[in-house]
Amino acid sequence: MRGEWVGERLEIGVGKSLFQDWIKGVTLEITGEEIVFKGADGKPPTKLKYRLRQDKSPKQIDVMDEKKVYEGIYKLEGEVLTIYIANYPDKKRPAQFKESPESNDYSLMVLKRKGSN
Repeated sequence: MRGEWVGERLEIGVGKSLFQDWIKGVTLEITGEEIVFKGADGKPPTKLKYRLRQDKSPKQIDVMDEKKVYEGIYKLEGEVLTIYIANYPDKKRPAQFKESPESNDYSLMVLKRKGSN
């Protein structure tokens, strides 16, 4: 999962394919300890810690800022990374992947490894 990823698709809430132009300019650089989120808007990158639980099914990811933990699941299929995550720290981890989020409390992000076709 380490490496640089570019945004392909983002759905926030039920049936809301919003920010499709915006997500195409987003990159995530995933290192061994953090995710560096870079938008195309020129703002400074956001650095977040993360934790993976690869022994779970589906695989789990927790993304953390200084005070909050956002629970999610992820899957890596070839050069495509899909993250389905809670938008709020008080929401439970999604139990399974869906084509679009089950409520406005969740986001589905699809990323492609930078440099892949």
